[in-house]
Order: sequence, then C-alpha cells, then structure tokens
Amino acid sequence: GLFVNCSTSKHGPWKEVIDETLADSRNKENPLPLQAFSFESVTAKFVKFEVLSWYGIGGGIQYFDIKKSGIHLYKYM
Repeated sequence: GLFVNCSTSKHGPWKEVIDETLADSRNKENPLPLQAFSFESVTAKFVKFEVLSWYGIGGGIQYFDIKKSGIHLYKYM
C-alpha cells in the first residue's frame, strides 16, 4: 500500500491523506503515466510518504509533487 501523511510538526501527530494500492507496473512500457490523487485540503509543513507493500523486488516513487490550493496571508494588528 501507499500512504501519505501530513503534519504541522516533524514529530506528528500525522493525518493520513492518501491510502491507495497502485497497479502493478512491472510489465508496462516506459514512460509510465503519472498517477494523481486528490484529498481534502490540510494545513501542513511536513509530508511523510510510506510504501508498505510492492510488486517484485521493492517499491518507490520517481516523482512526487504537491500542489497548493491557495495561499492566504493574514495581518495581525
């Protein structure tokens, strides 16, 4: 399985935002298509990516990107 967790602290607590099983890509031709996952907006400074199961010898990712949904600036008086 593939898990992505977010937190405002490197020590947690962690909020799980993605829990997915990726398709077996061992017999597919390169370049493999990007897979995109959506989740509810969260406030975080840290992202933890975990691979807990895989096909073949090992698991990993070649590309990981986070898109911001918006930036909000606040001025305190």
